[in-house]
Amino acid sequence: MNRTMQNGVEMVTEVVTFMNEIKKKNPRLIFRVSERMKYGYTNDGAYHYAYGGFDVYSDDAPHDKIGQIYLENNNPYNYCVMSRLISNNKYSHWSSTDHRTKKSKHMANAIKTAVKSLKPVQLIEVFNEEKDTIENAIHQSRNKLASATNDVVMRLSRQSIHVELLNMIAMGYTPVNADVKKAMEFIENNQEKLRELQAYDPEYAVVRVYTDRVEYAYKSNQDLQTVSDMSKLPENIAGKMFVLNITEENKFVEEVGVKRHNNVYWVVL
Repeated sequence: MNRTMQNGVEMVTEVVTFMNEIKKKNPRLIFRVSERMKYGYTNDGAYHYAYGGFDVYSDDAPHDKIGQIYLENNNPYNYCVMSRLISNNKYSHWSSTDHRTKKSKHMANAIKTAVKSLKPVQLIEVFNEEKDTIENAIHQSRNKLASATNDVVMRLSRQSIHVELLNMIAMGYTPVNADVKKAMEFIENNQEKLRELQAYDPEYAVVRVYTDRVEYAYKSNQDLQTVSDMSKLPENIAGKMFVLNITEENKFVEEVGVKRHNNVYWVVL
């Protein structure tokens, strides 16, 4: 096993060469040493190890891991590329590592795979992956009024209903029971809210902030829109982005939205 120093870290030489060749093809990729990829060896009776892999990021979203390159310690090495964009049917899809990995004993072939598959996560991927989560959060807001209605109605006891039915017959449908009266008043006073509840299906947008741009798309129109920075976002999105920026991650704010991981925001419009 050949070894070399890379930014103060002892690496397997071949994986550094592999990384450098990929960077020639795509200079925007960022490679960080993978703590999991270690190769042990002995030197003068002492045990050492060198790293044999890199986690891969893109400079426009440097905290969003998009894949991995590493060596498999065969003789000769297998050059391996792992990415969500790879579907290797040689392996079961239950094996998330192997199923998402392509391996080759030839570096040139592995470089082609890397250039093709090590690409940033697209906003439409985020939309499709997370839209069920945001819609559940929106509908939970709608369910709060429904729960309040149920709470009021469920307080009615059988005895209350019986008494009131007798009174309705005898007195011409004028409630005398406090629970029934409260339920009727609640429904009467919230008719508009209840109608809104039944029709509640708001528009929303998914927004992702990169280092050099901001992308967004609407639920009703998933065509990707791009602006240079957050100040250029449409006003109905920008105002709520200000609130979400100071909100705890993954905490849904009613009528505003939620800040997810990796600079992704869902904005309720």
